[in-house]
Amino acid sequence: MFRKKQFLIFTISLVVVVSLSITFQSLLAAWSGPTTDPPDGNVPAPINIGSTGQSKDGGLILNHLSGTTHGLIVENGNVGIGTTGPSDPLHVAGIVRINDGLKINSSGFYGTEKLYVNGTSIFQNGITVGYSGDAAPANGMIVSGNVGIGTTTPNRKLYVKSGSAGFSPSDYQGVVLESDTHQTLSFISPANTQQGIQFGGEAEGDAHIYWEDGTRGDYLNFNSALAIKNGNVGIGTTGPTIKAQVKGTAVDPVLATYNGIFGLESAAQTSFQMGIGLSFNGTWFQSYNQPATGGGTYNLILNPLGGNVGIGTTNPGNKLEIALARTDTVGAGALTLNGAQKWSFRSSLDAPANGLAFDTYNGATWSTPFVISNIGNVGIGTTAPGATLHITSTGTDLLKITRSGDRTWGLKAAGAFVITDVDN
Repeated sequence: MFRKKQFLIFTISLVVVVSLSITFQSLLAAWSGPTTDPPDGNVPAPINIGSTGQSKDGGLILNHLSGTTHGLIVENGNVGIGTTGPSDPLHVAGIVRINDGLKINSSGFYGTEKLYVNGTSIFQNGITVGYSGDAAPANGMIVSGNVGIGTTTPNRKLYVKSGSAGFSPSDYQGVVLESDTHQTLSFISPANTQQGIQFGGEAEGDAHIYWEDGTRGDYLNFNSALAIKNGNVGIGTTGPTIKAQVKGTAVDPVLATYNGIFGLESAAQTSFQMGIGLSFNGTWFQSYNQPATGGGTYNLILNPLGGNVGIGTTNPGNKLEIALARTDTVGAGALTLNGAQKWSFRSSLDAPANGLAFDTYNGATWSTPFVISNIGNVGIGTTAPGATLHITSTGTDLLKITRSGDRTWGLKAAGAFVITDVDN
């Protein structure tokens, strides 16, 4: 009985030792999976851990129930989807759909995180940023660096290049369009809508370049400095009502600088200025000669090649024609020569009737010492000459002619006719 028990224990121990030995050997040795389906054909050959490549006709689901953190890890080699010859760590031949986002990260050198879109057909390359359904994204594309179209080295926020212009853009340009031929930037919108560029905000003083079709009018506005609206050009105003309207500050002319509202200037700094008077009511014109270098004035020349000049008339018949309504107001002449003592010419209504009056100013009051009537009579001291020459005087000699102080003849105030001859 004892011997039977010893034999049984020995047999069981031997079986355990042999089983453990086989198990350890299988763990240490490379395992080769079956190469054919099971005899009854009820299941396909399983995927094993061998080094030989294997194919599976059906689908493959990993980590379905176990809850393991990593579902699939490929430590070495490339992974191909839709291709049997992957050339990159992940090579997808077809369309890739990513529902919740795509993150590209790298621990390599600066500039290695890139997204390339390439293909064999020019009609199939590109990136489309958009959405379907009602789930509109807040931002279509966000780029923290520069964007290049037609260039791999954009040095501005947006650089569109179709050819080399032969020079580089300035340092202050945020958007660059470069071409080796003609280049345009188009804004297209329906009728009665705005197209243009706006600088700053919506305030009236901010700068705009707007083109408005239809009933909205067309205008170009630069910070109230330049406006083109409804076919009119305005400088200093956003609402020009005439073809060219310049608006500025009233100022008196000075020789030390150009200070008009409108001016013309040559390369030699010879200038013609126009302005609105500050200390006087009226518009002034001035021709300058290099005021910045201590120059003075130049002549103002009208019609140097010929033609007449009209003031108050649209059809001058003489070199200078001044038209003015007839007046009996002394000193309200059509032409006034102004200085310490003034005098003017006027066409008179009554004194004389339809005649010409010459007025003088003594610094305090105006008077009319000389007139010519409409029938040719000349009046001195009277505005109603009754003879070809009509002289009127109060308390002074009417007529006196003197030659070198030795001969005099004339008519005294008392009416006596006097002739003085010192030689006889």
